Amino acid sequence: MTFGEKLKIARTEAGLKQTELARQLNTTGNTISNWENNVSKPDLDTLSYICGILHVNASFFLQPTLPEDEVSITELKIIKKYRDLDAHGREMVDFTLEKEYERSKALEEQNGNNIVNMPSHLEVNAAHHTRGDFTNEERQEDEDMLD
Repeated sequence: MTFGEKLKIARTEAGLKQTELARQLNTTGNTISNWENNVSKPDLDTLSYICGILHVNASFFLQPTLPEDEVSITELKIIKKYRDLDAHGREMVDFTLEKEYERSKALEEQNGNNIVNMPSHLEVNAAHHTRGDFTNEERQEDEDMLD
């Protein structure tokens, strides 16, 4: 993930538009756009201000990551909350996470993928179905209704 992609993610997670971030940094929206499009990069002093405004660590921008190791800002916030939990809270989160992971893996093995089959009582009934015992008149009414 490039610096520009990380900046855009952090900015949108913070709920800021390019112009709002630019105003807080005393720069222009075009500068922010150039950073996000990897045309240019901010200097280290400006990067420290960006980190403060967007509430992210500089390592988020500077540390290279492999795709499978990437952590989103939302995930970082969850980790921070987890670290603030007491022992009981961490135990409860660990338990729930383990059970959900086991359930997900079991469904994946059962279905050959991570798609869960919809129970028949939750399936959508279409206005046009293909029951074979329609009369020609019923079929024509059905076609007319769809038109």
